[in-house]
Amino acid sequence: MSTGQSRRGFDVDLRDGQMMEGELSRILALGGDRIEVKTDHKAHETGRLFLEFEQAGPPSFVTRPSGVAITVAEWWVHILMDGEHILAVLINPTEHVKAIGRIAYRKGMEAKGGDDDLYRGVLVPLAWFLRPTKPVGLNMDGTWGELGWFTEALYREWG
Repeated sequence: MSTGQSRRGFDVDLRDGQMMEGELSRILALGGDRIEVKTDHKAHETGRLFLEFEQAGPPSFVTRPSGVAITVAEWWVHILMDGEHILAVLINPTEHVKAIGRIAYRKGMEAKGGDDDLYRGVLVPLAWFLRPTKPVGLNMDGTWGELGWFTEALYREWG
């Protein structure tokens, strides 16, 4: 806690900070189907996150859509781990994550992963989740907004 005289505009920053704390609390309290949480134990070394979109794993070993391709969650959370230690937590609107995945797929960043390489996905640079140059949001036509560093209209391909 700081003491002394506050700088000009502190009251606005405080109000905004408290509002965002409330929003984060709301997101974290959603649980269930509205938030999907994935852990990644290699991203801190590789600088890339694996976004799964298909699997051929148990129980049937038949190839089927999975992960980001079929989620109904409103929010997608990546927890970056180093062993048992949490290094960072990324929270993004799922539509944003799907759009990032589409770009990576179009750019040939497809990869296999998971147990016995039974999962297909894309390896996405962490920076793509951290540095959009334009806001991402809902457009007037109901599609999800653009990701500014590529300025492509990306949406409706994965659901």
